[in-house]
Amino acid sequence: MSVTTRSPATLDRWRELALPVLRRTAEVADAADVDRILATTTDDGVTIAPLYVDSHAVPEVHPAPGPWDVRQQLTDEADLAEEVAGGTTSLWLVGEDVPPAVLSSGLCLVLDAGPRTEVAADALLRQLHDRPVPLCGNLGADPLGLAVRTGRSPRLDPLTRLARRCVEEHPPLRAATVDATAYHDAGAPDVLELAYALATGVTYLRELTAAGLDLRTAMGQIEFRYAVGCDQWPSIAKLRAAQLLWTRVARAAGVSGPLRQRQHAVTSRPMMTARAPWTNIVRSTVAAFAAVVGGADAVTVLPHDGCRGPSGADARRLARTTHAVLRLETEAGRVQDPAAGSWYAEHLTRDLALAAWDRFRAVERNGGMVASVADGTVAAELAEAAQRRRADVRRLRRPIVGVTEFPALDEDPPATLTDGRHAVEFERLRDRAADGKVSPIGLVVLDSPAAAADTAIVRRILQVAGLRTTEDVSTAAVVCVCGLDGGPIPERLRRPGVRLWAVAVPTAGVIADGFLYPGCDAVAALAAILDQAGAPR
Repeated sequence: MSVTTRSPATLDRWRELALPVLRRTAEVADAADVDRILATTTDDGVTIAPLYVDSHAVPEVHPAPGPWDVRQQLTDEADLAEEVAGGTTSLWLVGEDVPPAVLSSGLCLVLDAGPRTEVAADALLRQLHDRPVPLCGNLGADPLGLAVRTGRSPRLDPLTRLARRCVEEHPPLRAATVDATAYHDAGAPDVLELAYALATGVTYLRELTAAGLDLRTAMGQIEFRYAVGCDQWPSIAKLRAAQLLWTRVARAAGVSGPLRQRQHAVTSRPMMTARAPWTNIVRSTVAAFAAVVGGADAVTVLPHDGCRGPSGADARRLARTTHAVLRLETEAGRVQDPAAGSWYAEHLTRDLALAAWDRFRAVERNGGMVASVADGTVAAELAEAAQRRRADVRRLRRPIVGVTEFPALDEDPPATLTDGRHAVEFERLRDRAADGKVSPIGLVVLDSPAAAADTAIVRRILQVAGLRTTEDVSTAAVVCVCGLDGGPIPERLRRPGVRLWAVAVPTAGVIADGFLYPGCDAVAALAAILDQAGAPR
């Protein structure tokens, strides 16, 4: 159906058609409730409508022209020759030492030396002193992002010193990276990530211009790094919104003419799973596609096995191949800003930009990003946002395929688990169940209309922790009772040493050792069941 703002009758007709369908699952009074029922709200409070109509206000976005830079991480286990042969066009070097082969490769280089950034940058600049061909890339100075990751007080003076050296001695080289993945990894949803990135960029601009650089040159010394997840459209809109925000800063500062933000997009670390790691291939592909459509200059696809320990050669090859398929087979980069004109993309871009700008202004009123990091405001907001998401994940409101949905119970466990991921608490429960010889959880199915639904619920929750079920309860240490339908647990089921769990919402009339139901804290409940079943901690 074609729906526009110029055809309100058609829009009303769409609501009328949706109304009887919604009445099967929700309380809907009339057609006016349709938009409210079908709308969703992001972690930032941004409303996503069920239907978008045309807009006359098209945001002015300047995405990257031409093909994106295939920027892959070069870690100790990576092979430089394989990376180059596999299509990598720039290297993201994690660590302090720059091997001579990296400089002779001719590829752009981005440093990521953490607290050793100043030492690593000085060493690299010394190596470049007599180099006939200039090196392009970035020294990776990000004192505020480092402060958020480590808790250290930020030192901004090395940033200005390195930027001046880049401008005066090595013009293709940039000094600063606003690494917004530091905020994303700590729990920031899209709006907060954008706001903190903008506040950090403005802080660096002030420092660089105070050190003598003109505004346009100072802006050219800064690259932004964002996380992109498998929620495709918000990731696209986030990168486009970042361009709008940076343009607004430039215009407010008096920069005339087009000036775009240079962006490096990285597939999200928190979204990755150590269990069912092959699902990460799909997540990363969707995220990389979003990065390309969103207009990123450089894209990094993290290997799908990175949260299980050092990445293998096959996983790194798959990460590079993702770029190749997007570029050569889907031709994702042939159209500049392909999301332009999409009513959904344009509205979401605008909404994210407006919300992020409001949050950025709050940071500025608090004294700027340095003050907000120092007084604990940033840490508190990140912790609050992370806790909201964690609560939703624990209550199974945010499905994670292969972990909380469709888990493979016979899967080989990972050797290690990295922290900071949405799935990690459930994966640790799986490890407990695998380490101990936990007997199946008993199921008692009462004769009740609710029994079938309760059985499906309890099996789904128990499988999340790798627990199997049996209807032979004679040897079970933990028994779940399905089909109570508001009534008490029958006394005949109570035996010494057996823990009884009710598949029901807690009520005063039901005495049980625990309760399993949709929306319960599944991590807490499953941890208690594992304790009662004798699993090691």
